[in-house]
Parts: sequence; structure tokens; C-alpha cells
Amino acid sequence: VAPFLIKRFVNKMQERVNQQFSQQYQRQQKPLQEEGKVTLEKTNNSTKSKSDNVGEYVDFEEVDQ
Repeated sequence: VAPFLIKRFVNKMQERVNQQFSQQYQRQQKPLQEEGKVTLEKTNNSTKSKSDNVGEYVDFEEVDQ
């Protein structure tokens, strides 16, 4: 029983280390941006949902005070 538990523990620890390494690697792959520079990344949203229930129209007029 003990060898099985030790093997399972080692495998879990290895998975955690691999996950942390991959996260760190992905952070390093993104180039550092200059301060104040804005970058827009487009995401592909294949499911765009439009709702007909957006509320009711309210007509108003501005009043000068």
C-alpha cells in the first residue's frame, strides 16, 4: 500500500510543478509592453447572443435650470 501512495504523491507533485512551470513560461513569452502603450486583442466569439428583452424606451427632455 505504501509504494502506491508514494507513487501517487510523487505524480501529484510532478503535475503541480509542471503546471507552475507552464504558467511561468507563458508569462515570459508575452513581450513586455512600454508604459502607456495600448494593445487591443480581438477574441473570436462564435456565439453572440442578442436579447430582445433590453428594457423599455424612456423619452425625456432636458430642462435648463
